[in-house]
Amino acid sequence: MRMLSLVVLLSVLMTPFAAGQQMATPPEKGSCEELTVKYKLPKEVGKRKGPDRLKWEDVDRTLTDIRENLQGRECQFTFSGLFHVKTKKDQVLYFPLTNNVLRTVSEGALQGLQVFSMEGKPLGQYDSRVPHEKSGGGLAKRSYTLFSFQFKSPNGEFESVGGRLLLDEYLVKWDDIKDKVAITTK
Repeated sequence: MRMLSLVVLLSVLMTPFAAGQQMATPPEKGSCEELTVKYKLPKEVGKRKGPDRLKWEDVDRTLTDIRENLQGRECQFTFSGLFHVKTKKDQVLYFPLTNNVLRTVSEGALQGLQVFSMEGKPLGQYDSRVPHEKSGGGLAKRSYTLFSFQFKSPNGEFESVGGRLLLDEYLVKWDDIKDKVAITTK
């Protein structure tokens, strides 16, 4: 009886392997897959209403975490590879153009995209990133660079959003950006 129990127990333990399943192996240290597992990418992100847009805090946190851990890796992530976004049929969802997005994302990913105001009003087409050197003063001990951008208005004039803090004041459509490369070290 014990022998039969032992055989049954061993066959149950070995069944997943016999059925072609494998135990998950951890990703190779220093690989892009390691980041994907560590940060549980694509990351769930919150949304805001009026118009529907991703929460800038969630976007910036994810971009910062990935950017700071890319050293020595050859990785490439699309926006949809970083952010898990659920939309309803025919829902227009916007992605925020924060200073961190502008610093992190390759300019080619944003080039020519339609830019919208926080109210969802079209403003023009994204043209280029603009660095603004900020010097220390107050609580800041050293200088830093703040990135903003300029866009081309429908009447052909270039307009800069200035060197101020951008949270979700300027937006692009999620459907226009989701398949573009957000971060690359290749």
